[in-house]
Amino acid sequence: MNFWTPMTSPMGDGWTYKYNENKIRGIKQTHQPSPWINDYAAFSLMAVTGKMKYKEGERASWFSHKAETVKPYHYKVYLADYDVVAEVTPTNAQLNLDLHSRNQIHHISCWMVLIKDQW
Repeated sequence: MNFWTPMTSPMGDGWTYKYNENKIRGIKQTHQPSPWINDYAAFSLMAVTGKMKYKEGERASWFSHKAETVKPYHYKVYLADYDVVAEVTPTNAQLNLDLHSRNQIHHISCWMVLIKDQW
């Protein structure tokens, strides 16, 4: 099963989201059942503007909890460094990512491949 979570810690840190951090590194796809077990086969997506940035530390954006909505079925955050609002809506096998910037809206759907008899 796949889960999606905001990522404030570096990839490989078992504690993916730390409330006291002020930078978002990406929206992470995870299988992690516990921070003590850590993760495997994970990746993250991040909205950036301008020059493409691949390293998570370089692409991280400042955020505030005042501009963040957190619910099990919806996550929304304002990425101040890029002037972008990112909205994440997970489903059983898909992620819907909506990016709002100035007068543009971009919609991305990320489908997870289901293996026969996985569920």
